[in-house]
Amino acid sequence: MEGQIKEVKTRILALWETVKDKHYLQTISGISDLMAAMSWAELGDVENFQHPDQIVAFAGYDPKVN
Repeated sequence: MEGQIKEVKTRILALWETVKDKHYLQTISGISDLMAAMSWAELGDVENFQHPDQIVAFAGYDPKVN
């Protein structure tokens, strides 16, 4: 099972390398490339958000933000 997990992580990171606007998520302090890739997959196009607080709320990191 650990081998499968490693393979999935490798594939995710390989796909992450092809994302052109990944620098948006890489600016978040303390976020790994793997977590950034998973957040990118959840968020979709960050241009759909008008303010960083909307991204935080959408991702569920701060539910009190509307």
